[in-house]
Amino acid sequence: MRSEGLFDSPGESIPHMPDLLGDLMAIKPNMPPRRVVRMFKHEPGLSESLRLLAEAPYYTGRRPMEGLGRILERVGLAGMRGLAMRVVLDEVVFTGDHPLHEPIRRHATATAYIITVLSRYTPLPTERLFTAALLQNVGLAIPLNNGLDGDGDDDVWQALRYAHEGISCLAAAEWDLSDEIQHIVGHHHQLGRGLSADRDIAALVAADHIAHNMRLSIDHPSHPAPDEASLGLALDILELHQSQLPSVQAESSELLRLLA
Repeated sequence: MRSEGLFDSPGESIPHMPDLLGDLMAIKPNMPPRRVVRMFKHEPGLSESLRLLAEAPYYTGRRPMEGLGRILERVGLAGMRGLAMRVVLDEVVFTGDHPLHEPIRRHATATAYIITVLSRYTPLPTERLFTAALLQNVGLAIPLNNGLDGDGDDDVWQALRYAHEGISCLAAAEWDLSDEIQHIVGHHHQLGRGLSADRDIAALVAADHIAHNMRLSIDHPSHPAPDEASLGLALDILELHQSQLPSVQAESSELLRLLA
């Protein structure tokens, strides 16, 4: 397949998100828990998938989760939103059988949770960055769901390499996510390339490098490899030192083990 014209109308290929997810992302933190749980009344499949994810040792500790009320009590609204986004992405984006889907999904999940570890070392808007990390490379996955087959054609993968940020941004806009999230996913490879002091993107760059060191990156021509210059700039912005990264990586490894 040739790349010419392939991304002329990417918006037509963006899948619809369940209305419940948009409602969940939009509600205020002070909404009574019973009303949050009631929102899931007509989405039993999503509720069950949330429950299964929340049974991971990272969330449950020593007590089983019984119902959405207990999950919400344990993880909070931000955690519920993150779990819901993971479930929905699995159901509407990572649905095909292309071999690149699993590395994309795995990398998204890893970087999202690495962000939560990084937030222990430097102040970060964790909920926003968690969502952005999950969404950063949906622009790689969506074309694969719509007939993209670049095997043996480097031009196609090069086109996707440069287009996927824009497609991810377009998806975030289509799903009515915040301007901040749209900005992050639309520029997450551009630190030092016109964006020299963006703290959100710096956090995503640092998480990407840690995921790469953990062999959880996307090793494919359609995805740029991490580079040391961007990592150095990211650490400067975040006021972190290179010597702290092994500790972040060790904590991230343990956290991801508890999510398995």
